[in-house]
Amino acid sequence: NGKLGNETWMDQEELITDLGPMYERAHEFVVAETILSNFNIYNGECLLEDWYHWGKEETGAHDDRVLIGRFDFNGLEVSYWSPGDLSSPLRVVLFRKFDF
Repeated sequence: NGKLGNETWMDQEELITDLGPMYERAHEFVVAETILSNFNIYNGECLLEDWYHWGKEETGAHDDRVLIGRFDFNGLEVSYWSPGDLSSPLRVVLFRKFDF
């Protein structure tokens, strides 16, 4: 269901850092590929139907951050949001790093 909702982007980053070096914010390309692959593999199952992953990338305009989600019959929404604002549907997909 995503983590760290109703936090600013910077607060999310701080909380992710507090989890330790094994965790980081997943890149929006990875999240998008996961959502679309899951849809194709599992008979149209939609992930992130009612929330967004707040990604790593800046849009360049006012340092807004890319968001991706709300995947439903209308498709996958990609947009941006100001990193200083709060919104409950803006959550984080965490990526866990592995040492091999």
